[in-house]
Amino acid sequence: MKRIVVLLIICGLGIVFSQCSPKTNKTLTAKAEKVEDIKTKYSSQELEQGMTIFKDHCDKCHNLEVPQSRTASQWQEILPSMVRKAKLEKTQADLVTAYVMANAKLW
Repeated sequence: MKRIVVLLIICGLGIVFSQCSPKTNKTLTAKAEKVEDIKTKYSSQELEQGMTIFKDHCDKCHNLEVPQSRTASQWQEILPSMVRKAKLEKTQADLVTAYVMANAKLW
């Protein structure tokens, strides 16, 4: 019986300590890769156009949120409905999405 209790305690401590150990952040890595993909696909001029469209259209309905106010995954949830409400064309939506994703906060 003591062996089982000791074994359970050791396993429990192992789990607790494994949660405290440093990890590679897959989200940060994925975000960095996505930013690099965006920067490869879109020129700096296109990203600036995305910023202009973002500022011109988003500020009409509410206080402008800066891309760094949310993570890329949060923006991915928000942008589709906002694009529809702003009645952006596909090209405009792509530029805004690229701008926002390239500048979203890491976590």
